[in-house]
Amino acid sequence: SIVVDLTGQIPATASAAVLNIAATETAGPGYLTVWADGVVRPDPAANLNYPAANYTVANSVITGVNAGRVRIYSLAGADVVVDVVGYMTGNKAPDTSEGLYVPLVPQRLWDSRPDEAPCRTSNIGPEQTASLAVAGRLQVPSTGVSAVTMNLTMTNTLRSGFLEAFPSATTRPDPYSSVNAVRSGQTVGNHAVVALDAGGIDLFSSHGTDFVADVTGYFLDRTGTPPTASFEPTTQPVVVCSVPVPPADEDYEYLQAAGQNGDLAPYSRNGRRYFGWRPCDSITYAVNTGRANQIQIDAMNTAIRQVENASGFDFVLLGNVNGSLNTNTIDANVPGVGQAMAVIAFSDVSATPALTGNTIGIGGLGSGSGDTVVQDGSLAWIVRGGFAIADIDDVTDPGDITATFAHELGHMLGLAHVNAVGELMRPVLSNQSDFGDGDRNGLYSIGEPQCSSSETLGSRTSASLGTDPPASFSVTGWVADERIDH
Repeated sequence: SIVVDLTGQIPATASAAVLNIAATETAGPGYLTVWADGVVRPDPAANLNYPAANYTVANSVITGVNAGRVRIYSLAGADVVVDVVGYMTGNKAPDTSEGLYVPLVPQRLWDSRPDEAPCRTSNIGPEQTASLAVAGRLQVPSTGVSAVTMNLTMTNTLRSGFLEAFPSATTRPDPYSSVNAVRSGQTVGNHAVVALDAGGIDLFSSHGTDFVADVTGYFLDRTGTPPTASFEPTTQPVVVCSVPVPPADEDYEYLQAAGQNGDLAPYSRNGRRYFGWRPCDSITYAVNTGRANQIQIDAMNTAIRQVENASGFDFVLLGNVNGSLNTNTIDANVPGVGQAMAVIAFSDVSATPALTGNTIGIGGLGSGSGDTVVQDGSLAWIVRGGFAIADIDDVTDPGDITATFAHELGHMLGLAHVNAVGELMRPVLSNQSDFGDGDRNGLYSIGEPQCSSSETLGSRTSASLGTDPPASFSVTGWVADERIDH
């Protein structure tokens, strides 16, 4: 065994250390045991196992420390790499909720393999990096989170190499590894504790691999508050990636998007041209749920899931907004995160004058959002300004809320009204709360087929356009409202 002094990286008063331990150049099959220095080695106990000589494998270890020191025992002999991820405070630390760990039921955040969620993802190439939004997704709050815990798996590895998880928008730590593979075609996992920056993490692959990320919990920062019995109300629905081709049904129509350069609009039907959102990109959105209760918020999330499953678009929650809901001045700036591409909100007539009379919802593209379309090659796409709003005074039943938001999100993606019975895009409120076959054909035509395997999510993102896109056009905002059928 050897003693490793961590006091240059963690306080001497820490009660435990969070480490990533790697064994490499092993002498034969064996294991490593890590424990606090100064006490008897726990036996039997193994923190990491290696099956053969000349093997490399890593594992996450949370271990007690003694005056900042740990001891590492090897059964068969190995070189050892110790990376310090974090530490647990000691009993003399001040009382605070900062650093509190909140465990979650494990949920899949990302799977890069074909036909897995999110849609249209791909593996990480050699010496490439992928960015994953974490805050505001699944049951991780959009704010108040300093780090997440996850199970991180490499699979379908191109050759031996490593995967490295680190905070987004920061310099990649080098040398460092989270998961190690020793051959091509391998599947190997490791637990990882990763700090967040800008609400996300980056994954770097040395030699190329598919990857799977399952979130298991998170740590609070100094602004976070411990959760109550229920999780944050605006959790991110999980998208079902493979959108089946709907049964043939022509009962759908596109909204007319007026403006310049209409000949660059990618969609055309019955004499109408529609610009549309780029189907290979996620649609980031903010929510305003200040007027709603938990049941109503859950109904809104159900509608978002329905739209994802019918269209193949991946909706990514950035956080909450409290600004104006006038359709000409919608505030999509999420504090500490940035600009969302769309806003989904509960409102009323005072905040959204367009909801006067019998109008129970409104959705589309804001006319006051400035340049909302950019050219991407020979096509032009919407990149921001979307909204879907329900009148909280006129629609309160959960089924009606789901139907209203799904309908308005259909408008936001580009569907117009139809008169056919059995379609949710019919401009009356009925007992129907999910899309009909015509609706599904319209959403499918806007989303799924236009994203080829060579244009995967992340290869063309709105962020990559920078502040000076190749070309931008002013577009007259289009909206559609719904009236209660009396």
